[in-house]
Amino acid sequence: MHASFEQLLEVQTLDTTLAQLAHTRSEIPARRQLADLQAELDEIDKQKANVQAERDAVARVQKRHEDEVATLEAKLDKINGDLYGGSITSPKEAQTLQEEIASIRRHQSTIEDKVIEQMELAEPLDAQLDEFSSKAETVQAGIGKAEAELAHAETEIDTEVDAVTTDRSVRAADVPPDVLAAYERARNEFGSSAVVVLEGSNCKGCPLAMPAMEVDRAKKAPADQMHSCEECGRLVVK
Repeated sequence: MHASFEQLLEVQTLDTTLAQLAHTRSEIPARRQLADLQAELDEIDKQKANVQAERDAVARVQKRHEDEVATLEAKLDKINGDLYGGSITSPKEAQTLQEEIASIRRHQSTIEDKVIEQMELAEPLDAQLDEFSSKAETVQAGIGKAEAELAHAETEIDTEVDAVTTDRSVRAADVPPDVLAAYERARNEFGSSAVVVLEGSNCKGCPLAMPAMEVDRAKKAPADQMHSCEECGRLVVK
């Protein structure tokens, strides 16, 4: 076999290795694990956001009731000031203020009960939020570990890819440009079997035998001449 074709077959072997390394890189277990963990974290964040929205709604209602209680307390302070500050001299007016105080306190008690209700609603929601945060921390730790494993595996593969790529460049330099160009075109269609060796009347690339005339012509052709299989279209060398 002509030396340039031997180099071309070596180039093809190295291209196959590069393709295998690319596949291996894309299928690193840590990559799938990382994707699964990220999906899990996204789901946790989604559920947590829903609970947080519910918790925020409870907090708003609680704040509204607390504000109302504060307003009532301020009103009571003012009435008590009027009642016991010496400005009220009429017993009837004093009685009216005392009745108003009693009414406000009853209403205040009702509102304070509503504050307690909201606080009771908040407790299980806060517990759920804490649980989601704990789960998220665990998953994030797993993500960090998977990222480190992925980076390590990628570095190892990339180092091998660099070495194979360098070797390919060296070997491709010994292949005539037109032959290399024909190979690159064929590789787009046939991948790792773009170039095959002629054995008897077979091109090794397809199950069909090459026509006898084509085989004879190929065998008699100069050693550095490349042929195409009429059956499958692959490049054939001898």
